Order: sequence, then structure tokens, then C-alpha cells
Amino acid sequence: MTDGSHFSGRYRPGLLRLAQPVTAREVAARQEPEIALAAAEARIAWILDHPHMSDWLKTVLRSTAGCDPIALQNDLDMLRHLIMPHVAAQIEIQVAAASIG
Repeated sequence: MTDGSHFSGRYRPGLLRLAQPVTAREVAARQEPEIALAAAEARIAWILDHPHMSDWLKTVLRSTAGCDPIALQNDLDMLRHLIMPHVAAQIEIQVAAASIG
């Protein structure tokens, strides 16, 4: 048959794609926003309940409740650009001091 209801031996991208592994990122990208939000909230709840997570992290996570998500995303970007280089420099100084002494 040539109506497309049966495989005719020609390449069909959709069929081949099923056999390829799917990454967690691809699965997350395909999720409905409500499912992704529920998964994120479950991970946050796990952090908040975990006794070995820092008080700083728990305070930050609690403070995000009710925040505008766009403003929060902007703040996170700023923190990443400010804190990561600062922490990297602190670690480098500590490593250098430890290797000298």
C-alpha cells in the first residue's frame, strides 16, 4: 500500500526517532508547565526538609514564594554573575594558601 498506513520501506523520521535515547532535558522540555512546576516544587520541598542543606539556601528558597517569576529569573542571573566569580576567587586563594603552607 502506498497510502502511508503501512511501512513501505522508505525512511520515516518519526519511526526512527522512537528508538533513539531521550535525555532528561528533552523530557523536561516536553512536559506541560504544570507538571514541570510540580516537579520543581517537589525538589524544593525536599531541600527544605533535608537537615544537611544550608540555612542560607533554605531561606532563599522560602523567600521566592509568591515572587514574580521574571523578576526572580533576573535576580538569579545577577546572583550567578556576582557570586560565582567571587566564590571562585575565594577558593583559588584558599587553594593557593594551602599549597604554600
